[in-house]
Amino acid sequence: MRRKGTSRHANDLGNAPRREAAGFFLIGLLIVLAIIAILTYKQIGPSGENVKLYTGRAKDVACQVNRSTFVTTLAVWGQSHPGEPMTIENIRRSGTAVPGCPEGASGR
Repeated sequence: MRRKGTSRHANDLGNAPRREAAGFFLIGLLIVLAIIAILTYKQIGPSGENVKLYTGRAKDVACQVNRSTFVTTLAVWGQSHPGEPMTIENIRRSGTAVPGCPEGASGR
């Protein structure tokens, strides 16, 4: 005898049977993956223009950071080597790294 208000497919806790729950999980997962794919495609674009734009900006920022690092390197090297002329060759000869801009950076 069934209890009042229950269906013959529901278990004692009132939840859907496992097979139906697994189906809903799979459909939900596929929908989430489709949404992620659509958003990724919109962000990157069909020919990847945004990727090229972001890569160019990242190289420009890296160049700016390297310039700032180089200025600090010069100041520290000058304090560590008083009396020596401050040339790139002397700095490299002392084993100090001289940072440069990444290939393709505009150098702005």
